[in-house]
Amino acid sequence: MRRDSRLIKYGAAVLLLSAVLSVILFSGAAYADIAQDLGISESVSVSHEQNLADIYSDAVQYENPSVRSFAYLRISPENSGNYSVAQACDLWDYTNQNWIVVSDPKGPEYISSAIGTIKSGLRGDCDDYSVFLASLIMSVGGRCRVVTATGVENRPGHAYPEVFIGYSESAVKEACKYISGRYGCEKVYYSFNGENGKTAYWLNLDWGIPKVFGPDYYTYGNTEAEMNTYHPGRIYYSSGQVTFYYADGLSKTDSPGQGYFMRRYGVDTLNVL
Repeated sequence: MRRDSRLIKYGAAVLLLSAVLSVILFSGAAYADIAQDLGISESVSVSHEQNLADIYSDAVQYENPSVRSFAYLRISPENSGNYSVAQACDLWDYTNQNWIVVSDPKGPEYISSAIGTIKSGLRGDCDDYSVFLASLIMSVGGRCRVVTATGVENRPGHAYPEVFIGYSESAVKEACKYISGRYGCEKVYYSFNGENGKTAYWLNLDWGIPKVFGPDYYTYGNTEAEMNTYHPGRIYYSSGQVTFYYADGLSKTDSPGQGYFMRRYGVDTLNVL
């Protein structure tokens, strides 16, 4: 009887171990399928990039009720309803008008969560800003990603958020035309890359804080008027390859295409850089 009892317990342990291994293998396979769909290559060494992906994923707290309430209160009444680019602009305006730049503490990379940024009174550096704005926009139904860029010509690295604006040129024109009309700007910049066999277009939501950075911080077009324009879709920070970080914990290093919308003499055009 004792021997039978031991055999039963042994058999149960083997079955439990098999079930656990099956879950682990299935989870790995599921991650691989998702990564393949997004065009994200898996690496044997997850190291720094995967660690950052996990940190960004935890920090973008778009499902937190406090973050959602904070975002709702910053949407203009005339832009009520389903998510729209207009709502993203409302949140961009509020964040840029109230952001105070404060550097990270010395030591390992520090990225504040959205709740942490609210508690600090909207203070932090570029990655804190990116996480915060992405969290706000995603909490009202938008789709965002955080982009980290390696600077060129001795410029420091930088981080900025982007918001998805569609899979077609007509969707890009519609979003950029709204921004051009709202802010009175001539050009609106966006990026594009492959995703699920389609071309995904993203609007640049980098910060614009003129009281902190002078005109030499960015390189704009050929006119002083464009240099001083304040709007989402400003020209991109000069960089080489960039890494995209998504709220679900996935990441991708890429060299995306860039372009700009221009409205002149009543004609709307999309121009690839």
